[in-house]
Amino acid sequence: MNHDTLIAVVHDTVFVTQEKIDTIYKVVHDTIYIAQKNDIISAYQKTIDAQASTYNIIITVFLGLVALFAGATWWYNRRAAKSEIIDEVHKVFAKEKKDFLAGQKLEFNNELHIQKAESARLFALFNISIIEKAENDQDRLSGHANLIYWWHEVFINNFIAANPVGERLGIDNLIISLEKINIENIEKEFFTTYQTIYNYQDLYDTLRYINDSLMGERNRIHSLLNHIAKENGLEFFPKETDSEKESNEQK
Repeated sequence: MNHDTLIAVVHDTVFVTQEKIDTIYKVVHDTIYIAQKNDIISAYQKTIDAQASTYNIIITVFLGLVALFAGATWWYNRRAAKSEIIDEVHKVFAKEKKDFLAGQKLEFNNELHIQKAESARLFALFNISIIEKAENDQDRLSGHANLIYWWHEVFINNFIAANPVGERLGIDNLIISLEKINIENIEKEFFTTYQTIYNYQDLYDTLRYINDSLMGERNRIHSLLNHIAKENGLEFFPKETDSEKESNEQK
């Protein structure tokens, strides 16, 4: 290799041209800048990622608290509402049960007295046949006493059962039976027989249960009972009701 050639190699190798210097600068500049820029971007990226993670945690925690609060509220309201519904159901059930039992008791009581009234009517009809077939005065007198008692029971039991048709049946037949005592002129014998078996005062007490719409029938029964009592030298009066007693005391 001659001298010129060596100088050229050294120059090209060691002493680079301005163009190569520019190239080297550009390479070095771009490499260092980009690396620095990438570090900055990476730092920003890490910051953003950290912030995003923090936001995600905050949002997750917030949503969790909201869900927990909503769930607790729903559970509390459901439990409270369920408890209130149960209490209301129990109250309604207790009231309905009370009303139902009261209604059933009243219905049973009415039905019971209807049956008793019907039994009394059958006994009355039976005693009519006894009177018709009686072979002696005592059997006939007992038949009359029983007949009046059972018609009285027909009226009372129908009155308790609030059966106006039955009430009227008892009253009408009671009047007919009492009139027969007068027709046969057996007031004294009848009274003695009746008092031996039953209580004559109870017939008077029946008067206060007769409705005002049957005022004529009530007065007729009162008159017939008074006639029988007077024929025996006695006088009876209907017992006062509580309201009548209070009214009389005020007078």
